[in-house]
Amino acid sequence: MIHRWFSIFFFGLTVFLADCHQQRMLGTVCLMFLTDCASAEEANDNLPRTYLVASIDEHVIAVDGVLGKSEWPADGWESNLIFPWQQRKAPRTEFCSVTDGKHLLVAFRCDDADVVIGGSEPDVELAVAEGDRVELFFARSPALGEYYCIEISPAGRVLDYKASFYRSFADSWDCPGLVVGAKSRKGGYVVELAIPLTTLRDLLGLGELEDHAILAGVFRAEFSHTHTNKPKEEWISWVRPIAEEPDFHIPSAFGRFRIESGHIHQERTNP
Repeated sequence: MIHRWFSIFFFGLTVFLADCHQQRMLGTVCLMFLTDCASAEEANDNLPRTYLVASIDEHVIAVDGVLGKSEWPADGWESNLIFPWQQRKAPRTEFCSVTDGKHLLVAFRCDDADVVIGGSEPDVELAVAEGDRVELFFARSPALGEYYCIEISPAGRVLDYKASFYRSFADSWDCPGLVVGAKSRKGGYVVELAIPLTTLRDLLGLGELEDHAILAGVFRAEFSHTHTNKPKEEWISWVRPIAEEPDFHIPSAFGRFRIESGHIHQERTNP
């Protein structure tokens, strides 16, 4: 009788230990799977990103900071902009870019409940860098031997400059033919801009832009008021730069704009 109970006990113990081993194995497999997924996601973040610039008819878009119902393609808005140096979701920041055959046009749509307009001297260009703004960079090559930066505040003020790696700035440069429009809206602001394609060809040393991928950086400086005189600074990017500290003036901060060949426009409704 005792022998029978011992047999039952040892059988149960064996099943229990086997079950524990299987659970440990299952936990190990799940951990490996989650680690691989996280690594893949991080790797994908660091891959070069490409944005397809659609073609539209000329005179469809008015650069005035107002998003007309049929101006910008509804499916052209890129919303996957992130806080590269924070573990939380960034406020909605979207951009859209098209070409009318003569200009590269770009629109930004930003959610911002606390807009900071920088500088006490609005006529000083560098005052733009003291507050909220959107930023658009173009580079000749990944080495950033020569690249061009346009930063625009929610008030439509412009800071544009030429640069070379690393952080050598020529503030006297102005983007030829640049047109800008900006408007505040409920809960944020809109910025629109147009750059002549002839300007981009000259600056970037390109022929027909349709044959090239343009190196482009798309960023946003998100400032917030604090109890001190210095606002809180946060940085939003289309591409995740490979840097431990916030820095957009490095090659890994750039993606690519590829201009769609052809000349197409359809009436579409803005989201």
